[in-house]
Amino acid sequence: MRSMRALLAGAARRRRGLTRTDEGAYAVLFALLVVVLVGMAALALDLALVRESRAMTRSAADSAVIAAAAHLNDVALADSRPRDACLTAWGHLRSAFADLDDGTASCSSLPVTPPASCPTTPMVADWSGGRWQIRITWPVLDSSTLMTDPDTAPAYPTQALNTRVDGANPCSRIAVEVFRTNQLAFAGVLGVADSTTRAASVARSLVTGQISSVYAALNILDQTACDALTTNGQAGVTVGTVLRPGVIAVESSATAPGNSSPGCSNSNAAAIKPSTNVNNFIQAVGTGASIQSFAMNPAPLGNPPKSFFQFPGPNANITPTPVVLPERIGALPVTAVYSCTAGCQPGGGNYIGGIESRYATGVPAGFTVLPDPAYPDFVCNQNTASPAVVLPAGNWYVNCSTLDVQTTVIFLGGTVVTRGSISLGSANSCLSFNSPVTGTSCPTYDATSDPVTTTPAPVDDALLYLQSGHLTKVGGASLYLPQVMTYIANTGQGYVDLGGGTGTLVMTSPLGVGCPASDLPCRYAKFYKLSLWSTSTQTHSVGGQAILGMRGVMFIPNAHTVFDGQGGSVQTSSQFWTDTLDVKGQGTLVMDVDPDASISRPALGAGLIR
Repeated sequence: MRSMRALLAGAARRRRGLTRTDEGAYAVLFALLVVVLVGMAALALDLALVRESRAMTRSAADSAVIAAAAHLNDVALADSRPRDACLTAWGHLRSAFADLDDGTASCSSLPVTPPASCPTTPMVADWSGGRWQIRITWPVLDSSTLMTDPDTAPAYPTQALNTRVDGANPCSRIAVEVFRTNQLAFAGVLGVADSTTRAASVARSLVTGQISSVYAALNILDQTACDALTTNGQAGVTVGTVLRPGVIAVESSATAPGNSSPGCSNSNAAAIKPSTNVNNFIQAVGTGASIQSFAMNPAPLGNPPKSFFQFPGPNANITPTPVVLPERIGALPVTAVYSCTAGCQPGGGNYIGGIESRYATGVPAGFTVLPDPAYPDFVCNQNTASPAVVLPAGNWYVNCSTLDVQTTVIFLGGTVVTRGSISLGSANSCLSFNSPVTGTSCPTYDATSDPVTTTPAPVDDALLYLQSGHLTKVGGASLYLPQVMTYIANTGQGYVDLGGGTGTLVMTSPLGVGCPASDLPCRYAKFYKLSLWSTSTQTHSVGGQAILGMRGVMFIPNAHTVFDGQGGSVQTSSQFWTDTLDVKGQGTLVMDVDPDASISRPALGAGLIR
């Protein structure tokens, strides 16, 4: 009996010992499991961090490279700006990452303008600082791993070149690589302190012929000024219609120094600025309408806070909100048609140079000089009692320091060159070119014709060339220039000042009469589409008229232009290329640009290809 109790007690002791041994083993296993679970959770959190970093860097690289590629030109290598492309990429990257230092100096390794032929060795802007490394590569060669081993793995570990998508010109491509070191918060438990994410994006330029060209009604060319496009008084500007979308392109970066116009330091200063009047606005209408602003680019290229000034109030007076204009092109689209010796647009040539060589000074060969005894009523200085003068179509040289028209002067057609200024100084005066009227009355304006013209309509195109001086008219006077290209010499007094009021102003561009539609050199030699050419720096002014008919390119790239409207709405199909523009008065300027009478801006854009 006793031995049986002893046997049972020993078994119980053994069971208690075994239980204590198992409990220790479970504790060890649980501790190991906790470490594994914590490690897995840490890895999951850090993996999420890395994925977020990857998404951010890829998005930033895509945005930066697309903006950069807009500074390249797939067709005309000489028009590419690799360094500007690099600076633009940096601007976008610094906007995306607040802690990214300024590495724009590295862009100096890329050329301002490319060499004559596309380089066969890539140029690299490489910068490192803090947790970042940035690498910008131009050109991107067909054989580059950026092309053949794109940043799309594992979905596409390799990718073949497709020239339809990737383009055949390496200099139209640029790459942005972003390397970011991520400090891991939890993986240090496993001895991993950090990781690096890489995003690599490649884009190429797309130019005219690949995406649509843009016909901007207003092309404001000043590079830095605030007050580049303004309205004052009760004036408003509307560009576009339901059928043709309106586009405004403002090339100013809004970075001009100074506290007065055109400086950008004043609190309300902006490149695009309507006045505070409730009726004052700047708007683009129609499907696809836009207001494009270079200042919307991030610094250092642009100055977004000064791009436009939307005055407080219930109704926005700038619509739609301006968007980024990725590239300045200046006056190139126009000069590449009418005044170029290389890199011309299709049909372009040095047509302005041709007339300058023939008509700049003195009496051109084969011209009849006025005054002339055969036309005794023609005098340089009329008075209000002077008889009307009608001159047959031909080549005329007006040898007056100023042709002062107080009654009526009519040139039925041809080319007219003046030694000096033309002034319509009387409210009842009338000057007509290129309309074959019968009698001594000026023509009438036919707003119903397409394109708009006079009655009677011209039978040919014509040219008015001022060797010096200005073209002015007082309010109430009437000036008819149908199918006439007017040239204002770049002299100290070269400008137009066409006062508004009760008079009539008709300025329409040549139509290329006698040239087949496909013969662009013939048409442009007759200044098809071009209404006014003036490279003077003097202020130019056009006033709203009782009757206003304007059509064609008004090319005033170096001067401030003022359009002084009257009451009501004034519609014109002219296109302005001017340094700065101020629309003022009490009316609305409505601009409906006709592609047959305007010059397109190449719709520089970019496509992401890797």
